[in-house]
Amino acid sequence: MMNNSKYLREISLMHGFNNRENHPLIKKIQIRPLNGFDEEFLNTLEIENGINVLPYPIKTNMLLNRVINIFDTNDPYKKYDESEKLNILKKMTIGDRVYIILYLRKLTFGNTFQIDIPCDSCRNLMSIDLSIDAIINNSLATQNNRMDYEYVSNKKTDSNFFYKFKFFNSEVIIRLLNGLDQENISLNNINETKLLESCIVNLNSIGHEKLVDEAFRSKINSAFSDLDPLSDILLTLVCPSCNNVFKIPFIIEDFFFKEIRSRLNNLEVDVHWLAFNYHWTESEILSLPIPKRKRYLQLVRNTIEGEIDYG
Repeated sequence: MMNNSKYLREISLMHGFNNRENHPLIKKIQIRPLNGFDEEFLNTLEIENGINVLPYPIKTNMLLNRVINIFDTNDPYKKYDESEKLNILKKMTIGDRVYIILYLRKLTFGNTFQIDIPCDSCRNLMSIDLSIDAIINNSLATQNNRMDYEYVSNKKTDSNFFYKFKFFNSEVIIRLLNGLDQENISLNNINETKLLESCIVNLNSIGHEKLVDEAFRSKINSAFSDLDPLSDILLTLVCPSCNNVFKIPFIIEDFFFKEIRSRLNNLEVDVHWLAFNYHWTESEILSLPIPKRKRYLQLVRNTIEGEIDYG
């Protein structure tokens, strides 16, 4: 068994979670990069479901459940099983889930990547270089003043994230969107009105007629972005051909899963080269973190090309 512990990373979530009442939020988790078994797992998920692409909230749950460890600082001896971790992932805020996927992509494939997208004005195709760090920093930098919102302690539901703010003469209490909301949107076609009804805690006292007020709906959506900025990533792009400046939404989960799928054809080749040169078993090779696997492959190429550096 190869030791891959040095590839583990501890990360701090913006919001965190709490699985038990009257305990502080847990904000730190441990994450590992993807390996070959994870690549095969995602491919099998889609084949077994008989469709080209599973909704990304479902794949996010299934994948993150494999690669995260949860350390309960309130109970250091607590061990979370698969169902408990899955339940926690579904209740995490969208921003925390996005941050984990961003970090997982950085840990597995590196900080930088490229996207190709047409300009929304001249329609010329642009190749844009991006970085995970820049996306995170830019999203957090555009966060509005959270002093407008007051955290509300809550012990009656599973959500830990209730916030209160003023809208004209009304006091509005909302909960932040989470993985379960993403599932409902993807699988049950929940529309925006139904979603807002479930997220506005005191809607009965405010009045359901508020939901047809565009200014009110806009304020609620702004509150989601202010309080959980990574939940709604917008990229500002400049077209090199016509200098047009425009914004596009960036869904990291969708991009990441397409990226993994596009690399699957290389997996058998990687296994072949490492098995041929190192005589490792398929299982040993698939268990390697992808960055480690790619490092060994580069060493094989360097050796064949006579470029090995022993210094």
